[in-house]
Amino acid sequence: MRITEPDTTKGRNCVIQGRERRNIEISFHPKIRLHNFKREIFYKIIENQERRKFLTVMGTCHGIELKLMEETVGFGAVVINSK
Repeated sequence: MRITEPDTTKGRNCVIQGRERRNIEISFHPKIRLHNFKREIFYKIIENQERRKFLTVMGTCHGIELKLMEETVGFGAVVINSK
């Protein structure tokens, strides 16, 4: 999982001034199945190095690919020109 600002280099840290707003994009591109997960995202106040919870991201990945195990699939009885 990578959290970035949409208009910047991926994964780069940024400084947000008081009352400033930024868009944040969260991308999730798993390569394998994943069980439920929960990640807490924090931000740090520069002046006193205090860390505070920003948000919690939760997700899962049940399947990423479908493969047929057979070369043919049986449909049973079929009638020509039926709708």
